[in-house]
Amino acid sequence: MSHPSVSVVLPVFNGERYLGECIRSVMAQTLTNFELLIGDDHSHDRSRDIARGFADPRIRRFPRENNYGLFKNLNDLAGRASAPVLRFLCQDDALEPDCLEREHAIFTSQPAVAMSFCKCRMVDAEGAIVGQCALRDLPDLIEPGLALQMFLYHGCMPGNLSTVSVGTDAFRRVGGFDETLSVSGDYDLWVRLCAQGQLAVVHELLVRLRWHPGQLSRAKSSRLAFLREGRRVRARLLALMPEKARGNATWYLRRRQDVLDTHCCIRTGLQGRLRDCSAMIGEMGPKDLLAGLAFWCLTANNRLWKPRAKFC
Repeated sequence: MSHPSVSVVLPVFNGERYLGECIRSVMAQTLTNFELLIGDDHSHDRSRDIARGFADPRIRRFPRENNYGLFKNLNDLAGRASAPVLRFLCQDDALEPDCLEREHAIFTSQPAVAMSFCKCRMVDAEGAIVGQCALRDLPDLIEPGLALQMFLYHGCMPGNLSTVSVGTDAFRRVGGFDETLSVSGDYDLWVRLCAQGQLAVVHELLVRLRWHPGQLSRAKSSRLAFLREGRRVRARLLALMPEKARGNATWYLRRRQDVLDTHCCIRTGLQGRLRDCSAMIGEMGPKDLLAGLAFWCLTANNRLWKPRAKFC
């Protein structure tokens, strides 16, 4: 399409089980003026054949001859997008029929919005609903200074790539995903986007997120990467926050995040993953490790006492 309103960006790697359902959910949207960009990251299953089975001029396919990795794949697809709004979608998940229409309306009516995320239902491997996000727990629009503090205190609030839409210009202005990150590239990008513009929260259940054992975020092997990259993102986040908020944020990180990272080190060591445990200790450094260990002991891993977020 020459002038789509939304570019749906779908990275794929060995996604044959749910990919058909995922693509059908995009084709069924009430907003029909979209393009779907599918980047198959050198899959070894039937993913490419499944994607080819959809004959629709709004679909653009980009098969890779070698493996890019998630964030390079996303950057490449976003660079090819021609719509003013980028809508991310993972191969296991599915959009509700009015998702694109609802989210596009946000960017049309609120030009200062850099990114939005919607609420979702969680489904199991067979598609049965197993939970849903809380509604009306956040403001509809959040200014940059407050959004950055919320990302520090509450972590990666969207929770999943499939809940997020961003302005294409804003995405390109901040440089897209950091391809040196393997698991926290989304968290890092949301932080940089929210330093540039407003964050919109769409209080509607517009996505079905799949929960199943094969997900990267649930793998023990990802713990080291999450700890290493999470600390890197929070350091960047701290530097972007309003100066008056940094003191409270630093105090919180010492008494909460260092405790969580210390617990992750201990748990990994007890499970016999000694090389990963040693690497985690190296990432934390002696100062943060000693502080984390002290507060881990004093608070029983924050069970007896947990610091509260203090917003400025």
